[in-house]
Amino acid sequence: MRLAILSARATDAHGGCLAEREILGTTLLERQAALCRDLGAEKFIIFVDRMPPGIAAALECLRGEASVTVLRDSRDIAAHLDDVDAAILVRDGVLFSDAIQARLPPRQTEGVFIASYERSPDAGPSDQLIGDGMLSAGLAVYAHENVSDALKEVADWDIELAMPRAMQARSAPHFIPLDPATERHEVANNAAAERWLIQQLPGRHTARALRPILRGLTALRVEPGWFAMAVIACGILAIPAFLFALPKAGFVLALLSALTSPLALPLGRITHHGLVSSRLARIRAGHLEFGWLAALAWPFPNVVALAGGLCMLIVLDRRERVLASGQAGGGWPKGAGVLVRTALAALIWLLSGDVVFALAGGCAITLGSIFWRQGARMKGCSAP
Repeated sequence: MRLAILSARATDAHGGCLAEREILGTTLLERQAALCRDLGAEKFIIFVDRMPPGIAAALECLRGEASVTVLRDSRDIAAHLDDVDAAILVRDGVLFSDAIQARLPPRQTEGVFIASYERSPDAGPSDQLIGDGMLSAGLAVYAHENVSDALKEVADWDIELAMPRAMQARSAPHFIPLDPATERHEVANNAAAERWLIQQLPGRHTARALRPILRGLTALRVEPGWFAMAVIACGILAIPAFLFALPKAGFVLALLSALTSPLALPLGRITHHGLVSSRLARIRAGHLEFGWLAALAWPFPNVVALAGGLCMLIVLDRRERVLASGQAGGGWPKGAGVLVRTALAALIWLLSGDVVFALAGGCAITLGSIFWRQGARMKGCSAP
C-alpha cells in the first residue's frame, strides 16, 4: 500500500493557509491529494498546525474517498507504517502539472524516485539541494525503509528535509527531471495559480475565457462524464427543435451546447476524473453543427442552398485552422467558431425573425475567419 504524506502548514504573507486556497473551485490540498491518488496512494497523513474552515472542509471531502489521518508531529508517522511499502511526499504549497504523471514510475515499481530540476547557477543556497546541482521539486516516492530511517533522526520539523539524507545513506535515487516553469508552480495567490493551471489544460483558450463557469462546475463537483453527456444531449435535442420549426428552442439548446462543449476535457483534467468513455470525449458541438444547419434549413426549402454553402465554408475554415495552427493571429481557437457562429445567427434571427439573414450572418463571419487564417499563414510563410 502507498501512503501519501501531505502538509497544510505553510502560510502566505498575510498569514493565510496556502493549502486551503481555492484554485478553480478546488483547494490546493485536494488537488495534491488527487495527484497522490493517481500515483497509487490509498491512505493519507496530513500535517496541520491549525484547522481553518477551508482545510476542515477539504479533509471531510477527502475522508469520503480514502483513509485520512491528521497529525501534528512528524514522529507520529511511525505508528502508521505497518502495511506501507512506499510513501509519496508532496511539498506544501506546490501545484504540479498532470504531465509529470506520465514520467513517474508505475505503482508496483520499488525504489526511490524524486522529481527534480536543475539549479540555476546564480541561485543562492537552498535546503532542497539533493544532488550535484539538482533541487527537489517537492514530489517524491520513497521506499518504506527510507521513511523508517528518516524518522530515526527527524524532530518535529518538516520530514521532507530528513528524507533525502536518509535516502542517500541507503541507496542512490532515480531523479525524474521536470521543467519548473511548466510542470510545477509554487502557489502565492489564487489568480496566478489559476492562470498557470489553465495554461496546462487542453482547450486552454476556451477555459481561460470561461473560467468562472469552469470554477463553478469544479466547486459543485460535477462529474465530467455526466457533464459531457448533458452537453451532447443539448446539442442533439436542438436538431428536432429546428426540424419542427421551433428555432427559439433550437438556438437556446445549440448555444448551450456550443458554450459548454469545450469545457468537458478541461473539467476532466482539473478534477482528475476521466470521462464516461474516450469516444464520448471526442464528440463536440462542431460535430453536431452540420446537423443543426440541416435541420434549420429543412422546413424552408428556399434556404437549403444557403445552408449547404455555409457547411462548405465551415469545412474550409477548419482546414485553414489546421494549416494556420501555431501562428499568431490565426483566427479563433478550436471550438470558438461554433460558438461565435451560433451566437451571431441566434442574435440575427432574434432581431429579424428571418432564417435567411441568420444563415447569411454565419456565412459572413465564417468567411472572415477564413481570410483571417489565410493572412496568418501568408505572414508565417513570408517571415524570415
